[in-house]
Amino acid sequence: MQNAEKIGKKMKTVQPEGQYGVMNNDKMDKFLNELRGEAAKKAGETFLTNACVGVYMTCVENSAGKMGVSYTWRDENLVPHLCRGINDAGSLHGKKMSDIIELINSPSSLERSLAMAGVNSLLNISMELEAQQGDMLLYLRDKYKGEKVAMIGHFPFADEMKKWAGEFHVIEKNPVGDDLTFDRGRKFLNEAAAVVITGTTILNKSFIEVISECKNSFNVMLGPTVPPSELLFDYGVSAIVAIRSLDNARLYSSIAEGAIVPRFKGSEMVTYCREKLNLPQGDFRNRI
Repeated sequence: MQNAEKIGKKMKTVQPEGQYGVMNNDKMDKFLNELRGEAAKKAGETFLTNACVGVYMTCVENSAGKMGVSYTWRDENLVPHLCRGINDAGSLHGKKMSDIIELINSPSSLERSLAMAGVNSLLNISMELEAQQGDMLLYLRDKYKGEKVAMIGHFPFADEMKKWAGEFHVIEKNPVGDDLTFDRGRKFLNEAAAVVITGTTILNKSFIEVISECKNSFNVMLGPTVPPSELLFDYGVSAIVAIRSLDNARLYSSIAEGAIVPRFKGSEMVTYCREKLNLPQGDFRNRI
């Protein structure tokens, strides 16, 4: 499969294998198009001023001075010369942000990561929802202690949540220990009172299938890839916990030097929700 012919040129959608089972491709494409469209409204004449596709994370800074982050999603084949790369890599500076975010549905996982970071940078230009400060994990503990809690993607704070949940399961493509596959964990998702969902479900295009199984729970979408977009609420997400840059240079250096989210400098975790949550003070990253 060839890379996108050119940044900004319309591409045929290529659907990779779903991480959590068979995907509803049409609904996922609709979601991605809506997300890209929301970011495009804020793009205007902005252009890319800085980008880093790091070993763990990707970041994009736009000419409006806002930075967005995404997980660096790589093809299953990790041999570099066999992976789909980024077209025009080394010449991205000055590219229109409207063209960068067109790559959100690229067959290249690295281009999708770049586009996702670009989308997040644009969405950070202005937010209608007020960012709420505080510790989401402590909020979940106080509200759902002793109940069934699920996690999509193996976060580094899984052990912390397992201690207070009545029943707890991590659902993963590559299970570790007692993690469940999606097929095995589907029933538990339907029974869970709260679910924490990784933003990488957008990159691997499993988000629609995952959220469709979380109909009776408080659903927190959390991580660097998560877009600060009200669109997620329309699809069943209850709260968004996303990265916001406080110092673009420090955050860029963290990503370029291989830091994972708990080690990010120049950033904060903020929560967006349609209701006031009264979050406990603190940043859960300090406990990881």
